[in-house]
Amino acid sequence: MHADTLIAGGGLAGTLLAMALAERGQRVVLADPGAPGSASRAAAGLITPLTGQRLARAGDLETLLPAARGRLNAMARRLGRPVHRDTPILRHLLGDRPRAAWPKRATDPAYAEYLSAGPEPHTVWIHGGAVVDVPALLDGAARWLAEEGAVVRAAVTPAAVTEAAGAVRWEGGTFDRVVFCQGAGGANPWFAAAPLRLVKGQVLEGRAPGLPPHPVNRGRTLVPLGGDRFRLGATYDREAADGAPDPEGRRTLEGALAGLLPSPEEAVVTAHLAGFRPATPDGLPLLGPHPEHPRLWLFNGLGSKGLLLGPYYAEHLADALVGAGEVPPEAHWQRFEGWG
Repeated sequence: MHADTLIAGGGLAGTLLAMALAERGQRVVLADPGAPGSASRAAAGLITPLTGQRLARAGDLETLLPAARGRLNAMARRLGRPVHRDTPILRHLLGDRPRAAWPKRATDPAYAEYLSAGPEPHTVWIHGGAVVDVPALLDGAARWLAEEGAVVRAAVTPAAVTEAAGAVRWEGGTFDRVVFCQGAGGANPWFAAAPLRLVKGQVLEGRAPGLPPHPVNRGRTLVPLGGDRFRLGATYDREAADGAPDPEGRRTLEGALAGLLPSPEEAVVTAHLAGFRPATPDGLPLLGPHPEHPRLWLFNGLGSKGLLLGPYYAEHLADALVGAGEVPPEAHWQRFEGWG
């Protein structure tokens, strides 16, 4: 077996990159063991342009949002079904910092397209958001790639990857390059200088009557999924020892339902998911080749803004891999060499 690119990891980063490369005529092999506990599957599935206590812009929105919508629409056409819907987000301003930030943002032209007064005191509408069906996106892409013979249900360990005769070798196959997109799934000695901060996130899935038609954030975010289904998330824990669901996380999330549902006592939790998000110190992902082994590449660190950042950087990385562009310098993984 020979292919242009071996992609190690079938989470959000690996899937976005695989589809972008396939659209550029590349033969890819997506290697993923399909194990539970993926951070991509434990995401709230929300694109939000403004984040945090200060209602800050989540990056260069005029660039990132069109890239995200373009990629999601392209994948919907390829998969034959929509994978996202555009929606405003109702945000409750809890505490002094967001309430102090709102009057300043309301008069700032850079926020005019993305923020407006909400229906009640101390609420705002965040515009330009979207709900993404992440499991449908990942599963649909895997099925489409599998039809092309491009999916292997196995984990790629760095020790099993070798370079010889101008190619990368793994499990009897040869590749022009390998891109490690393994999230929090183990240390990679090739890219040890790229610091990942593992942040545990937990979400609940369930059913409840009277769901709003749009996401609502009141400390946690309630994301309606259609009909009476919802997803609630997410927690953010930098100190967690493991990425498994835990009782404390469930209690925290269930406690948030009281302020988000008209009849929280009627809510039924159907799933409790958790995973480690691979974050970085500056909130931007990690991209690029190894300086001494140019056939070994990295795409990681999407963090909690993966659905907003991932499509843009996957496109640029795909261009770089086929020689049609360069890795954006702000996201090159070597910006962190010597960081500490």
